[in-house]
Amino acid sequence: MKKLIGFLFIVFGTLLLLGILANSVLGGALSKEGRQVQTVSPDNIENMNINVSSADVRIIPEDRQDIEAVLQGRNVSKNQLSVKQSGNTLKVSLEQKEFKWVTFSNHLTLDLHIPQEYNRNMIIDAGSGDIEFKGVNENRTALEKLELHMSSGTTILENLDVKLLKYKGSSGSTRVENVTAEATDIDISSGDVELSHYSGALRANLSSGDLRAEFEELTGPVKIGMTSGSVSLHMPENADFTLQGHTTSGSIHCDLPLQNRKENEDEHLSGSYGNGSHAVQITASSGDINIE
Repeated sequence: MKKLIGFLFIVFGTLLLLGILANSVLGGALSKEGRQVQTVSPDNIENMNINVSSADVRIIPEDRQDIEAVLQGRNVSKNQLSVKQSGNTLKVSLEQKEFKWVTFSNHLTLDLHIPQEYNRNMIIDAGSGDIEFKGVNENRTALEKLELHMSSGTTILENLDVKLLKYKGSSGSTRVENVTAEATDIDISSGDVELSHYSGALRANLSSGDLRAEFEELTGPVKIGMTSGSVSLHMPENADFTLQGHTTSGSIHCDLPLQNRKENEDEHLSGSYGNGSHAVQITASSGDINIE
C-alpha cells in the first residue's frame, strides 16, 4: 500500500512538472503580443506610485498634457493594468487576472508617458524587472523625490534633476548619468553601481559589489560603506573635501595632493583637498579604495 501511494505521488509530481513546463515553454511560444492603454489627467497629482512586480518599467517624459500608461508584451490579457487617482496620488499597478505557475514568459513592459513639466514625487517598485528613466537631454526632468525599490534587475537613470534620490535593491546593476541631486541614498545587497557626470551629495551602502562615482560637482558630504568590493571616486578639480578612508583588507590610494595627509600602511588615509568643506568618509571591509 505504501509503495502504491509513493508511486501515485511520483506520477502526480511528474504530471504537475510537465504541466508547468508546457505552460511556460509552449505557452510563452504561442502567446501573442498584446497591449493595454490608460490615460489620465495630471491635474492635482503630487505623487506617482508605480508598483509592478513582473514587468519592466520605462518612464518617458514628453511634451504632452496627459499621463499615458501602456502595458505591452506577451500574455497581457492575463493581467490588468490599473491606473487610479486617490486624492493627489496616482497609483499605477499590475494585477494578475489568474494564477500562473511561472511568470518569466510574459516579457511585459510598462511605459509611463508623463508631461515634461511634472516635477513632484515618484515612487517605483519594480520587483524583479528593469527600470529606465531618461529625461530629455536638453531639458532635464526635475523631481522633488525619486524613490526606487527593486529585488533584482537593471536600473538606468539619465538626465534628471532631483532633490532627493533613494534607491534600495537586493541585487542588480545601477547606472546613473547626468543626474543632479541634493542628496542620493543608495542601499544595495549585491550589485554594481556606476555614477557618471553626477552632481550632489552621496550616501551608499553596498554589501557586495563595486561602486564607481564620477563627480561633475561635489555639493555635499559623501559617506560610503562597502562590505566586499571596490570603491572608485573621481573628483572634480574644484572639489572641496576632507577625506577619511579606511579598509580592513585591501588598499587605499589617492592621486590628489591632500593637505595634512596621513597614511597607515595602505589601510587608512586622511587629508583635505581645497578648503575641505565637505566630509568624504569611505569604509571597506574587504576591497580597494581609489580616489582621483
